[in-house]
Amino acid sequence: MNGLWIRSQNKRTLAFVKYIGYDRCDSAEPVITLHSIAGGENCHETDLLAIYETKERALEVLDEIQAWIDELEIDTVIIGTTYINGTVRYLTEAKAKELMRKTVFEMPEK
Repeated sequence: MNGLWIRSQNKRTLAFVKYIGYDRCDSAEPVITLHSIAGGENCHETDLLAIYETKERALEVLDEIQAWIDELEIDTVIIGTTYINGTVRYLTEAKAKELMRKTVFEMPEK
C-alpha cells in the first residue's frame, strides 16, 4: 500500500496520506490541551485530520487505522479465500468484495 485515503473528522478534507501521527498541542490562554492526528506526504507536510479530548483516545484511533490497514492488505483473492499478511482467511464472496471496496477511512467524531 503506497498511501491511504482518510476523511477528516469535520468531513471537510479527504487526504491521501503516506504518514499519519499523533501530536499534542498546548495553548497558553486559556490553558487547553488538544490531542490531534495529522497526516500527509511526510511528517513535515501534514493536514489536521482530527482532534480528541485525550491522548488515549487519539492513540486508540491510530490503532483502529492500523487494524483497518491490516484488513486491506490483501495480496490475492481466490473465490472466497483471502490471503492477508500471509494468513489464509476464508471469506464469503460478499465480504471479499466489501473489503476491496473499502478505500477511505473516516475519522471518528469522538
